[in-house]
Amino acid sequence: MAVPFFKSTKGGKGGNDETDGFANKQGSWVDIFHVPSGKNVYFKAFVENITDTYSSEWNKTPVYGRMDAIQTFQGTTRNISFELVIPAYSYDEAEINLQKVGTLASFLYPAYEKAGNATTISAGPLLKIKFLNLIMDVKGGGGATAEEAGLLGTLSGLSINHDFQYGAFINNNVGAFTKLISIGFDFTVLHQHAMGWNGETQKLFVEKFPYNKPTWDGAPVLESDEGQAQGGIKNPPKNAALRQVETGKRGITNP
Repeated sequence: MAVPFFKSTKGGKGGNDETDGFANKQGSWVDIFHVPSGKNVYFKAFVENITDTYSSEWNKTPVYGRMDAIQTFQGTTRNISFELVIPAYSYDEAEINLQKVGTLASFLYPAYEKAGNATTISAGPLLKIKFLNLIMDVKGGGGATAEEAGLLGTLSGLSINHDFQYGAFINNNVGAFTKLISIGFDFTVLHQHAMGWNGETQKLFVEKFPYNKPTWDGAPVLESDEGQAQGGIKNPPKNAALRQVETGKRGITNP
């Protein structure tokens, strides 16, 4: 699958959106792949509040005279929730954003096939999501797309907010396209590799789980590491994107 490329206006007209260059140069996007259909959508990575929750389940058995129950381990599940903010620099981009969001919503539905006179589900709506190294399958071989290295799982919820605070483009022949859309994800992870520690080697089965970084060995942070962190990749210019949305464009406008 081709690596995503962002272009806010058709034919290069209508100005220059710096967020396009950031996403294209830094590879900073959220890619979502729908397993049953083989289709994907991708958005610039204006991601907020990633919450990566690990929940361990223990079976507790009370014992008479013992203050603490005997606990037997059952398993650990992982859930990722995050919000994605999608700004539109132009009418063209606002229309494309809405098309992408609509496609994303369709990803919550399964695939069907004919079985005689009946229609049955042939594949559930499994998804793969990739966002840099924070949401990825570390066994994916370093691929750039969700199909190659996305984290497999299911969406138990998807909330779409068409935010009119920053206005909208109105086309009487087509419809309304808000200049800002926010999406809330509730994603339950289905890992495709062995989880846990090898009791003999005392190493993780997958060494770089979960953020594609080796297990910390207790060594202090080096000065070179600190300098690299300060001079490395910065957050996407969300404020710049919102300025583009806001500049002279508050309220309802026509394309």
